[in-house]
Amino acid sequence: MERRTDNNVPMISAHPQASGTQPAGAVAVCDPGGDGSRLPVDASLRGWRCSPTCGACCRLDPGERQEALAALDEDARASYLEMVGPDGWCRHFDTGSRRCRIYDERPFFCRVENLADLFAVPAEKAADFACSCCRQQIRQGYGGRSLEMRQFNTSIRRLRQR
Repeated sequence: MERRTDNNVPMISAHPQASGTQPAGAVAVCDPGGDGSRLPVDASLRGWRCSPTCGACCRLDPGERQEALAALDEDARASYLEMVGPDGWCRHFDTGSRRCRIYDERPFFCRVENLADLFAVPAEKAADFACSCCRQQIRQGYGGRSLEMRQFNTSIRRLRQR
């Protein structure tokens, strides 16, 4: 399900209760669990990075990622669906090490830097959008109070303190 914030930043969520509004002045917010723990994503986050052993975005289950499939062209969609394992995780995601086995050769739709293009987000909002998507995927895959979410939020707080 795609929703847009007041600043017209798309928010992608498979959760129907995800918030599509935000307070004035914030660039984007994310509350896919609908529990009120909305965290603003602002311009101070331009240097954020993925946690190397998170893998939340490697959960490719088409039933949970309809917005991703809708953003892809026919060939990319076919490639995406071929990557989905029987458990809904990407066939290339090593669940033991929690790393991608084809990271350097992964498809364009697996690269966070391409999210803005896939979802027609303006370049100046790309980092904020990617960060918001990460929060949603982490919450959906591991939970809002998971170690992965705490690590992600800690890294975001550190960026804000710079």
